[in-house]
Amino acid sequence: MLYSVCSTILDALFKKLNVGGQTMKHKLGLISPYKKQVNMLNENLREKHGMRYRDWVAVNTVDAFQGQEKDVILFSAVRSNQDLAKSGSDKNLIGFLSDVRRLNVAITRPRFVLIIVGMERSSKWKI
Repeated sequence: MLYSVCSTILDALFKKLNVGGQTMKHKLGLISPYKKQVNMLNENLREKHGMRYRDWVAVNTVDAFQGQEKDVILFSAVRSNQDLAKSGSDKNLIGFLSDVRRLNVAITRPRFVLIIVGMERSSKWKI
C-alpha cells in the first residue's frame, strides 16, 4: 500500500513539475527513516519505471540524506508496529522520533515543499 501511495504521489509530482518538457531532474527526494523501506521503495520504483526513475527522484534514508536538499521531499513516516499498539504502550511507537535531530533532518530537506505520508494507526508522534 505504502509503495503505491508514494509512487502515485511521485508520478503526479513529476507530471506537474515536468512543464513544457523541462524535466525536474534531481529536484525530488523520497526519504524514510528505515533502510528496509527505502530498499522496497527503490525496488517498487525500479519495477514501475525502470532505472530512469533515478534521474528524477533521489530515494534514501533520512541519515543518508543529511546535508542534501531537494525542491520537493516526500517523507515516508510510515511504521506499523502493531505489537506495541495492541499493548497500549506509547514508548517508541515511532522510534526515529526518539532523536529530535533525526526528525529535524527529515523535515528540513525540502527547499519548497514537504509531503509527509504516515499511517493513522501509528499516529502517536510523541517527542
